[in-house]
Amino acid sequence: ISGGASEGFSAISIQERQAYFDALILAETPIAKPGEKIIYSDIGFSLLMIHAERISGMPFDELIRSEVWNGLPECGLHFRQLHRNQRVSSGIAASEWCAWRGLLQGDVHDDNAWSRGGVAGHAGAFGSLDDVIRWMNALVNGKLVSFNTLREFSMPFIDSSGARRGLGFDFSSHPVHSSATIGHLGFTGTSIWMDLDRGRFAILLTNRVHPSREDTRIRELRQAFHQTVG
Repeated sequence: ISGGASEGFSAISIQERQAYFDALILAETPIAKPGEKIIYSDIGFSLLMIHAERISGMPFDELIRSEVWNGLPECGLHFRQLHRNQRVSSGIAASEWCAWRGLLQGDVHDDNAWSRGGVAGHAGAFGSLDDVIRWMNALVNGKLVSFNTLREFSMPFIDSSGARRGLGFDFSSHPVHSSATIGHLGFTGTSIWMDLDRGRFAILLTNRVHPSREDTRIRELRQAFHQTVG
């Protein structure tokens, strides 16, 4: 995508971008039957966002703030909508140098979330390490969702190829880790991992896409970090 395409996209109103993005998601058709195959994709969580907005009658960022983040004292997790022209704080680290968006600082790195205007069901949240710690503490202690709900999301599904995932969570391939050890790996170098049996968690926030995503050393670093602290 060229810089000119970026400028043209930015000229479209946020409402038009959101409507177009959501229409594309709703037009998708499954390529496998439910429960048949694991496909790593953002589409499912984008679809959940659309339905959550329709059921609640609220924009997704307002819904999450009301139902999740407001229940966490002093938690600064938030979305940054592009049309609000928020000033970039010096506390927000720059991420990748993008060929068609320039230096990304204060804008969501994920292209699809940016295309929708900065708020999406699969990406777009900003926060500090302290904010993520507060969120994780609430999650493993049953303050965000019930333990039964969290266990449901951590149930492993294994398809015919041997791939194993939960609902939004990945599982460790390390033999000493139980099926109750789950987490998520972010493309930009972030990751969380939690042991539900012991109520422990580990957080790694790095910036491996700065200034370019070409450095792949995060794979070894992340594995070593989580195995060491786990």
